[in-house]
Amino acid sequence: MVPGINIWAVLLATVSSMVVGSIWYSRRAFGTYWMKAVGHDEESVRTGSAAPLILTVIVSFITAWVLAGAAAIAQNF
Repeated sequence: MVPGINIWAVLLATVSSMVVGSIWYSRRAFGTYWMKAVGHDEESVRTGSAAPLILTVIVSFITAWVLAGAAAIAQNF
């Protein structure tokens, strides 16, 4: 049985995950500390940032989808 999943809630969770992540890794919050910890500088962060961003959106969507499915299954029991 496929649980009833609200696609709008999954999309909203994906967007909110990206918003929270962008705030978390901003230079005002923890961005400079994160860059020092992983050995990046300003130039290395600017180049080649499309692929990790796309992968993060996909993983966030899958995570939200699975969590919504687990919540729907748990609600039925």
